[in-house]
Amino acid sequence: MKIALFIDDITKDGGTERCTVELANQLAERGINTTIITVNASNREAKYSILPAIKIVKFNDNKLEHSLKRRIKTINCLRREINTNDYDVFVVVDTLKTLLFIPLVFSLRRKHTKLISWEHFNYCSDAKYTSRWFARKISAIISDVVVVLSEQDCQNWKNARCSEKKLKTIYNYSCFDSNPPQFNRNKKKILAIGRLEDQKGFDFLLQIWRKIEEDQELNDWTLQIVGSGSKEVALHKQAEELEIERVEWYPFTKKIDRFYKDSSIYVMTSRMEGFGLVLLEAQAYGLPIVSFNIKCGPSEIVEQDINGYLIEPFDIDDFAAKLSKLMKTPSLLEKFTNNSQNNMEKFDKKTIIDQWVDMFNDLCNPKSNLSKPFGKGLMSSGARKFK
Repeated sequence: MKIALFIDDITKDGGTERCTVELANQLAERGINTTIITVNASNREAKYSILPAIKIVKFNDNKLEHSLKRRIKTINCLRREINTNDYDVFVVVDTLKTLLFIPLVFSLRRKHTKLISWEHFNYCSDAKYTSRWFARKISAIISDVVVVLSEQDCQNWKNARCSEKKLKTIYNYSCFDSNPPQFNRNKKKILAIGRLEDQKGFDFLLQIWRKIEEDQELNDWTLQIVGSGSKEVALHKQAEELEIERVEWYPFTKKIDRFYKDSSIYVMTSRMEGFGLVLLEAQAYGLPIVSFNIKCGPSEIVEQDINGYLIEPFDIDDFAAKLSKLMKTPSLLEKFTNNSQNNMEKFDKKTIIDQWVDMFNDLCNPKSNLSKPFGKGLMSSGARKFK
């Protein structure tokens, strides 16, 4: 079996890139021939470790700024990849990129190559008639399978009249092994991780933290923000204007585990997420969570009043109140810590990789209902089954 994972830029440091590398590595470890195809390689080197067994195909070392030229070049490169390689399955990372495959449908059919669109945001994240909205409509038509990250988003796709037979929910999993939760009342650090962009809502977090700093009972607690991005200068300026003192800023790092180990509570104030991988990672390290209950992700990870708090978006006052309550009540913090991994079974790494491999096998099995791309029955001849 030969699998291609197609992504915009594998050298970025986001959760989408991390999940793509993780999936590729796990497939390669199971002996599956895996290739990562990246449109751009703006930073030259991937932030996450890729196994040597994985082939990397780069279309551009430097991003082409002219969008039309970039699209034409990418489509031509994809056509060459499809025509000259016997890929069984193409996984398109981010449904937006599925638009590039419209002129490649014939090539995919001719080579008996299946197409999977892997949604990394959620169906409700963009307004009607935007490019992503159209891309999702196209994905539902030309893809063999659309993989979504949560049951809630699966329902969103169904509501948009995507065929239920084409939809598959496969959760992300934590890139870290779970460790037994260990409560330590002396750790007084709040943690938030993510790209410093509007989507992640760190501007909300700074407003919340200002309220926390006003409470003298909590003057020995510190907020740690880990990440890099285009809003870094603006966020630092906001912190200065709010006269925040106890916030520590750290750039992106591959050694993110040390921050999880050194914290007591994880907070997420995102405006939108496809899933919220950081919440799983926080739970793997036994951290209680306080998060806005945005669409798709948090409510399937955090158990309200059991291992964290889900706050109505974007209620800054309630978020600050619930966070303050947790910080001030060691017995509650200990309870949430002990319960932090209650629901981790459904995010088990082996189970999730099994789901991916089973889906690939179903697609390449001529007797499977999934092996009928674009409404016609096509099969990958001689495909092997992997376990």
